[in-house]
Amino acid sequence: MSLIAQLRTIPRDFKAPRGFCRVPFFLGMVLLLGTGLAACAGGSGSGSGSGEGNTRIASHPERMDREEIDYWAERGAQDLAQLVSLARPRWLRAPSGQRSIYGNADATIVVFRDQRYLGGLEELRNLPLDGIVELRWLNASEADALPGPGSFHAHGGIMILTTASVRP
Repeated sequence: MSLIAQLRTIPRDFKAPRGFCRVPFFLGMVLLLGTGLAACAGGSGSGSGSGEGNTRIASHPERMDREEIDYWAERGAQDLAQLVSLARPRWLRAPSGQRSIYGNADATIVVFRDQRYLGGLEELRNLPLDGIVELRWLNASEADALPGPGSFHAHGGIMILTTASVRP
């Protein structure tokens, strides 16, 4: 039975609660249901939000594999700084609202290569894309647990895994 048919079955002597009008209420419900069904039917796109329709790219927000690194290299990324700014710009910013227990000025994003501390984000400009197997985002606790940053609190980190760290 359709919704319109169900609305017709409401008795004419129906006494709605005070301040309640059945026609606008049911009309609103019909519009709400219709809008929801239209949104579900129209939301079947397969794009990834990158504008190129490639669902493989950016499949994991906290990891970038070699295939994705190659994808962005073909689109102009020449070093890690450009790659991350194109593919994962969120990695370059400390999470909003997060403050360091040591003071806001001491918190930063740190960079590691093969479990070794390199420095801050400026290190990404000096690193070519060759030999990189994977990039990973580290949350604050993961970055602080690795050796290196020492006297300051890291808001997060970028771990660079190279072919030297992946041995069969």
